[in-house]
Amino acid sequence: MDKHLLALALSVGITTGVVGAGLWYFLSPRSVQLVSTGQTLLISPRDSAAQLLKEQGAAAIQRQEFGAAIDQFRAALKVKPNDPETRIYLTNAEILAKTKPLAIVGVSVPIGGNLNVAQEILRGVAQAQLEFKQAGVAIQLLIGDDANQNDRAQAIAQQFSQNPQVMAVVGHNTSDVTLAAAPIYQQSGLVMVSPTATANALSGFGSFIFRTAPSVKVQANSLARYAFRTNHQKFGICFSSQSASTRSLRDEFQGTVFAEGGKVSNVPCDLAAPGFEPTQVIQAFRQDQVQGILLAPGVETIDQGVAIAQAAGGRFLLLTDTTLYTFRTLQGGASLRGLVLAVPWHPGASLPGSFAARALGLWGGNVNWRSASAYDAFSAIATGLRESKFQSRSALQQVMIEDRFRAPASQGQLSFQASGDRVASVTLIQVQPGAKSGTGYDFVKLDF
Repeated sequence: MDKHLLALALSVGITTGVVGAGLWYFLSPRSVQLVSTGQTLLISPRDSAAQLLKEQGAAAIQRQEFGAAIDQFRAALKVKPNDPETRIYLTNAEILAKTKPLAIVGVSVPIGGNLNVAQEILRGVAQAQLEFKQAGVAIQLLIGDDANQNDRAQAIAQQFSQNPQVMAVVGHNTSDVTLAAAPIYQQSGLVMVSPTATANALSGFGSFIFRTAPSVKVQANSLARYAFRTNHQKFGICFSSQSASTRSLRDEFQGTVFAEGGKVSNVPCDLAAPGFEPTQVIQAFRQDQVQGILLAPGVETIDQGVAIAQAAGGRFLLLTDTTLYTFRTLQGGASLRGLVLAVPWHPGASLPGSFAARALGLWGGNVNWRSASAYDAFSAIATGLRESKFQSRSALQQVMIEDRFRAPASQGQLSFQASGDRVASVTLIQVQPGAKSGTGYDFVKLDF
């Protein structure tokens, strides 16, 4: 820590865990490019008017002119209402304009690696931050861009961990990146709650490591049970050898199929393989009398997963996990009709007052499971901080591991197992014709 950082740390009384308006100045020149509370823009809107307003808001934050920043960010949201970064910076500015934040929470998302996924996660966190602020729990968010890269995630984890003002972290996105950063959080005693990582290796990783997404075991079991109940007995599996979560899903699904007396094809289908050719794989599956295909692409090979589904041409039962719960899937056309997904959350009827209905009012459109799971991750942290009276990182962790711990969630309440896994089940949804998405297809809940 340089002299400037040390002076700031002393001035805001970091030992108390209560922080003041000068948080952003703890950043080094290098880290400014990776993390921000509003003084630096990490997401640039395509709309030039919104971009200019955001830039003016960021400049006002740098000058500590929070009233002006509020005006600019509000104006930017009128132009681009579904920009979660703007919403977060606005809430941060509103907090700093009136009081000291009770805590700082970091959130690391893959802005530079998968902007759509990053924004989905940020929408959930932004909504939770706003709702807790309205309830009197003022928590400032520090956004980090790990780009779904291990080294960047580790750098951000170090920055979060070394700043005593950061009390917890929402992140990271992929299982591989989360596993790369998790040892840093565990060693430094900083609670990390991943909203989207599903690999089995995270279960019981450490006492400070949590997640709100269901493990791949839960998803694989639900998909396999559905397949057998619909009289499918032999399966091909397409996965990414470069992704820990997809390897876990493959192993869990295969184990359940074998336990139920089914068969798994020996035809190889590695979506990450150089020169991957979906048509050849589908031909081989047909020759091997495969009845269903498990698609486990991972975020880096979503396009390859969609390509397999399109090459399948409706001739197989298609099964997948949360990864393909994306707009890109609905754009895949008629070939993806009937695709069955195991997901932790689905908006359903969006009842008045529900998380889905509130999200629709805030963003002007529906959100998906990543937003819901990120909302739950922030809610768990904020609830734990409130119950621990914002005393310390360790006090937060002690509250969250208690059997009695409950936090409001996108559906009902959430709690954690001793392994750090959420006590949760999954919902099965299916791609069917519909008019909501604008693609001609929608995700519809299955009665199973």
